[in-house]
Amino acid sequence: TMLPWQTQQWIKMLSHVASNTLPHAFLFSGVEGIGKELFAKHLSSFLLCDASKNESSIKGLRNSCGICKQCKLFESDTHPDFKFIVPEEGSASIKVDQIRKLVDFFSQSSQQGGRKIAILSPAEGLNNNAANALLKTLEEPSKDSVIILVSHQPGMLLPTVRSRCQVANFSLPSLEESIEWLNTNKNKLGA
Repeated sequence: TMLPWQTQQWIKMLSHVASNTLPHAFLFSGVEGIGKELFAKHLSSFLLCDASKNESSIKGLRNSCGICKQCKLFESDTHPDFKFIVPEEGSASIKVDQIRKLVDFFSQSSQQGGRKIAILSPAEGLNNNAANALLKTLEEPSKDSVIILVSHQPGMLLPTVRSRCQVANFSLPSLEESIEWLNTNKNKLGA
């Protein structure tokens, strides 16, 4: 689910989808722990959902449908057209071999006939070789591909990587929004 303080960002994403102007690369930036990665997964699920491909349903949609084949695959972490790249266990960096596999992933056709999506988090974890390997894919994206870089420190990214992404800045929620969300979700949080 999406967090209530991300509504404006979500409206922007929906307008991109509805007008067929979705960028091929995003940089979601903001302080750590405010839900950027959750938003990236929510957007990925929505972009892969069969219902989001229907123009008439986009305007009324806030979430993916949750019932189509694409949603079921995404929910079970088995969607063949989605990759979630994080540093390997015991490492703080995303390595060049991980990005080479990602470049290969984007060079192949979609297995489900829709978009291909990857989230890299945290993007500042890209070491220099990995960032350089990613550049060609950012410069010459394959059709219907979306790369989402989630970053807590975007200034640590290569300027050439940042310049090829549409930046979406995520701000801290207000104190009121935070308290309301915590009160509403305290049972889920085990409090």
